[in-house]
Amino acid sequence: MRSPFTSSISLEFQVKLDSEPPLPLRMLDYWVRLYRLYRLPIRQVLVLLRPPAEGTVIESDFVHVQLLAGLRFNKSLIHQVFREGIMRESVIYQEILQEGEQKGERLGEERGILKGKLEGEQTVILRQLARRIGEISPELQSQIQSLSLYQLESLADALLDFSSLADLRTWLQTNQGLEDN
Repeated sequence: MRSPFTSSISLEFQVKLDSEPPLPLRMLDYWVRLYRLYRLPIRQVLVLLRPPAEGTVIESDFVHVQLLAGLRFNKSLIHQVFREGIMRESVIYQEILQEGEQKGERLGEERGILKGKLEGEQTVILRQLARRIGEISPELQSQIQSLSLYQLESLADALLDFSSLADLRTWLQTNQGLEDN
């Protein structure tokens, strides 16, 4: 049955904010029922009969819908349906963002440690080679600096047996494609 009105108001009186199901979910449920029945714009009003405790956060949006919609609908449709920024206000979005930032920090630290170890290994090997067989050309230095950590460790062992630049060149030709294990 179509309503003769141009909009509908959902008015709810509430003594406390804690409820089961949670208030935002209940309000969403009311909205869906009213909209399904009347197909009109709906304004929801919640009247708190007792003031909430100081510092209480009152959720005014049920944002889980957008998160779940991403499992079914494409991103552009979701952006059309949900207003700009609503997801950023979601505690779930904030939690996912924080987890991503923490994971990024850990990965950055791990990469930094690996890069430092690689550069340290390169520096030591280049110094040892210079003492063992003399000056290393920029071309050979570049080849050494392109080696993986595993290859550098292998070169560190092998250079103890080098007696000439030819030994280094032979080792590089033989081991350049050596896979990391």
